[in-house]
Amino acid sequence: MGNKIREIITKNIIWKIVAIALAVVLWFIAVNIENPIKNRTILLSLEIRNEHVLEEHGMTLLNADNILQHRITLRLRGQTRTVDALRTEDLSLFIDLGTIHPSNFGNSQRVITTRIFAEFPSGVEQSIEHTLSLTEVEIVLDFIDSREFDVGVRLLGELEEGHIVRNIALEPNTVTVSGANSILNRVNEVVVYADISDLNYDFVANLTPTIYDINNQNLTNLLSIDTNEIFSEIQIRRLSEIAILQPMISGHVASGYTISNITMSQHYVEVYGHDEDILALSRISLAPISVSNARTTVTAEYDITHILEEYGLSLKEGFSPIIEVRVIVESEVTRTFNVPIENFIIVGENPYVDVIFNDYVEVRLRGRNNEIFALNESDITGSIDISGLSSEDHEALVVLNPIAGMTQISNVYVGIFIDDGSENLEEDTETEDIDNNEEIEDVEE
Repeated sequence: MGNKIREIITKNIIWKIVAIALAVVLWFIAVNIENPIKNRTILLSLEIRNEHVLEEHGMTLLNADNILQHRITLRLRGQTRTVDALRTEDLSLFIDLGTIHPSNFGNSQRVITTRIFAEFPSGVEQSIEHTLSLTEVEIVLDFIDSREFDVGVRLLGELEEGHIVRNIALEPNTVTVSGANSILNRVNEVVVYADISDLNYDFVANLTPTIYDINNQNLTNLLSIDTNEIFSEIQIRRLSEIAILQPMISGHVASGYTISNITMSQHYVEVYGHDEDILALSRISLAPISVSNARTTVTAEYDITHILEEYGLSLKEGFSPIIEVRVIVESEVTRTFNVPIENFIIVGENPYVDVIFNDYVEVRLRGRNNEIFALNESDITGSIDISGLSSEDHEALVVLNPIAGMTQISNVYVGIFIDDGSENLEEDTETEDIDNNEEIEDVEE
């Protein structure tokens, strides 16, 4: 039996081999006719896988957005039925961050090149050929860090006229920002925005923080914050100006002294508070200040804090609750001036006399030392009234024009000589007598 089987297999073996080969060729021909080889191209996006591996090593991928924007052409070659059966959603192109070992990178940002993988449905990859238009991409890695930043407020709009922001309270007032070191180094501030347009009452709201670099570029989408809401309360109060009245002066300075000036460090203050409190206080009066027998400047300080607190008001920044009042006391000096007669205007009319004045008028004035010695004769002016003068008058009253800070010691007079024409009349009479006598002598002869 065994020999018979062997004879069947070995008999005409060459022809049998030829027949088998021919059958295989005919099968391939039949297959290619019914299911030929086909080329196909598909445009696919690039995916990122196993990103958590980086996070486990305290790192992050900086250029993920750029990677995900890649569009890569996948070229397929295989039997028509197999190639056509592939759907776009069944195919994937990706980079695998699980193959990267960040522990070897040190502590600095790193740029590396990684391979792009293609994924097919189970059993398909072995039956088709494929190529990619891009086989590698660069990835940028950086270490993750966290830092704490104060939260600021940016106010939008203008309050109703006459109001100011009294106080701003934020909860929390600091936040922790996490992300790549290279981006954290760019953070300049974390702020919330509050729209206070036309408000005259307190602003209360939960606001979302925003991260900016020094160039005011928004980094919020590149980093993470430990809270997405900041409770914000902004106190808004009415602003008003309150006058501070100059205190009354009590007593008298020492003899020979005078009060030259009174100065106050502030004549008003700006305060803020509720409307009804502002309306209740319009001015602040200060207690009298005594200058009895004073020979030097008298200084007094008034603290208005208790007055403002009584009305529930607060001082605006830049104003002090301490009001300093200085009463300037200076000694007086008497000085005599010889003023040219030309400095005075002659007023009035007197047709009966001819008035001749002395060349100078003696004037005595009293004033503060520095001011009186700065005064010149040319600064002293006035008038002389000649109406009503007669030959019996030898002086005329001088009326001085007022000089600030100066006191006239006494009335001022100028020496005068009155010519009413009587002397000329006597001379004329004497002349006529002489002429008459001469005429008589001539007749006798």
